[in-house]
Amino acid sequence: MTPADLLPKASISNHRVRPVYVDIGLSAVGDPLAGGAGLVSRRAFSHRMATVVNVWSGVTIDCLDPQRVARFWSALLGREPGPSQAGWVYLGKREDPQPRLIFQPVTQPKTGKVRIHLDVTVDDISEAINVVTSLGGRFTGERHEYDEGVVVVMADPENHEFCLVQYY
Repeated sequence: MTPADLLPKASISNHRVRPVYVDIGLSAVGDPLAGGAGLVSRRAFSHRMATVVNVWSGVTIDCLDPQRVARFWSALLGREPGPSQAGWVYLGKREDPQPRLIFQPVTQPKTGKVRIHLDVTVDDISEAINVVTSLGGRFTGERHEYDEGVVVVMADPENHEFCLVQYY
């Protein structure tokens, strides 16, 4: 038996995981006295979860001006634009070791707090704050001191919040 034999069987078509049926043996059907004896394959739905290979490939950020916001993040992270759809900007390529940052055009401005954000690890928190503000970002005024380091909440030019993190 190989490790692959231990994986559940799955059939994937059109990006949907289809139910998997497994043969569980043969059953007699019909009344043998009436000449209806026969064997048929019995199948049962597998209750095991289908395994799908997953790779985190990117983070998409909604923007009124994807070019402007992408320039900010490109300068901050040192990531070059890669192949992109018209109107969108992708920093990085699909084959890069890091996930791509994808800037998607939208018509509505950001309202309220976004419940997911990026953490950017830095060597010098004060220097990083200066870099972010020089690129058009801003300090939100929120700073947290922990035993393992400091976290400062910043915002990009369209007010997407992110954290600068310096570990001690």
